[in-house]
Amino acid sequence: MIELTQCSAILDKDSLLEIIKFQTDITKIGPDMGSILTLITEKSMELTHSEGAVIELAEHEFMVYRAVAGSLDPFLGLKLLIDGSLSGKCLQSGKIMYSKDTTTDERVDQATCVKINARSMVIMPLIHNETSVGVLKIVSSKIDAFDHHDFCTLKIISEIVASLIHNSAKYAIDHLLHKASHDALTGLYNVSSFHEHLFELLNTHKQSVSSFGLIILDMDGLKTINDTYGHQAGDNAIIEFSQRLKNITRENDIVARLGGDEFALILPNLKEKQECADFMQRFIEKVNEPCHFEGHLLPMGVSVGCSVYPNDALDASELIKIADNAMYAMKKENKAKLKA
Repeated sequence: MIELTQCSAILDKDSLLEIIKFQTDITKIGPDMGSILTLITEKSMELTHSEGAVIELAEHEFMVYRAVAGSLDPFLGLKLLIDGSLSGKCLQSGKIMYSKDTTTDERVDQATCVKINARSMVIMPLIHNETSVGVLKIVSSKIDAFDHHDFCTLKIISEIVASLIHNSAKYAIDHLLHKASHDALTGLYNVSSFHEHLFELLNTHKQSVSSFGLIILDMDGLKTINDTYGHQAGDNAIIEFSQRLKNITRENDIVARLGGDEFALILPNLKEKQECADFMQRFIEKVNEPCHFEGHLLPMGVSVGCSVYPNDALDASELIKIADNAMYAMKKENKAKLKA
């Protein structure tokens, strides 16, 4: 469609400067691949004036939404078959794909396009060692919303992503996929993997009568640790918190760091709702023990909230909302106790 060498003539000076600044912003993030991919989707959306952007990585026979921005925010972790989608065709051909109107385009998965409100979209392959490992996609609810300026912008960004992928996974795609699905600091699942597993459980449990629990956890006092002892101490507390969480969970439980001081836990195959409450109480007792760092005892605490499928809700957003609200209620109560 358009070659990279033509893009410098098509893009104006301000656009090129924005892309250069964007590269600088990426280097400031460090090794957290999940955060880097999220920044890339946000910048892709901003620079193309699209309504949403996503990075889909190929994992076995699926395309997985590993980073999202804008209108595609609710679909983080979505998993779709490679076959039968325009993203899959882009992946397999290694060529840019453009759908001016998805409602009349036989190449696209029209049901998914309706679901994500993508009337037109541009899809750019992400290349690692001459092999497509995923795609960068921008979408709009309008027909034929994109032009050569947008194609060039996405082309340059895709080259940046390709370079990052090469530097992060020089020898194995599995290493890249692990970095994209796990938190760099703790080694736990990251926010995209959390949503992916939640979607999978919902799809599985809709066919059965079994229950599962969702717990949202927020570290208490991390800001105080950072302000008093520095961010290295804060990172140490986060790692210790995650280790205590892993130590108390079962093998098939799904443990994730959502970002900052927020974590999540999915407990599959619950027999009764009380199991969620029992787990939370055990973890509260465990995490309230202080953490050692360079001769200091760092005070640690946690606020937690849970929801249970199908008792409390039947969809992901409502389950998260209920658990979140319960967690914030406990956090408010904990703060009140400290003031008393």
